[in-house]
Amino acid sequence: MEPIPKIVTTYYGKPSTGKTNILLSLSVNYAQQGKKVLFVDVDGGFSIARIKQMLGKNDVESVLNNIYVASPRTFEEQMREIKNLRKTVERDQISLVIIDSIILLYRLELGENFQDINRELGKQLAGLCDVARTFKIPVIVTNQVREWNNKEEMVGGDILKYWSKIIFKVEKTNKAYNISVLRHITLPQGVGCDFRIVDAGLEEIV
Repeated sequence: MEPIPKIVTTYYGKPSTGKTNILLSLSVNYAQQGKKVLFVDVDGGFSIARIKQMLGKNDVESVLNNIYVASPRTFEEQMREIKNLRKTVERDQISLVIIDSIILLYRLELGENFQDINRELGKQLAGLCDVARTFKIPVIVTNQVREWNNKEEMVGGDILKYWSKIIFKVEKTNKAYNISVLRHITLPQGVGCDFRIVDAGLEEIV
């Protein structure tokens, strides 16, 4: 399930379901091709040690040189990062933008200014869509889940659904992990695969 240019893709799921490992694998894949990646590490999950483990002794320095990391710690810092994204992508010739996760700092701010924070999240996602279309690159975000009326749903609800043309659900299973399509521009809903997290990255279970 390769990233698709010109759109925003969302991976959502509970904690420890493999979302960050998917993004690290994608980052390494792009960087090994000489492409630049911007990894906006909101959750603090970006791991140089994990990338070194994936690569073994191969291309570690060149891969890390192709992955640029930003670490906003407030919703306002995240807002500034996204507002400056067009300049960053153009200046550094970024081929893939990742935000892990788009929703963590939003949730911390949500209690006091519900309408204002929702409006700002919508602006951020609109900005990400604009960057994806303008520069013809994939933009990938991760999201969390919450329990609502005895069902699991994405945090941010309709805002994320509106701006995300592709949505994948990531879950822990008895076998290992599963990724399935909630929405896609070419694949039917529900199609997916099981995978393991291994030293070299991800391994599909067939």
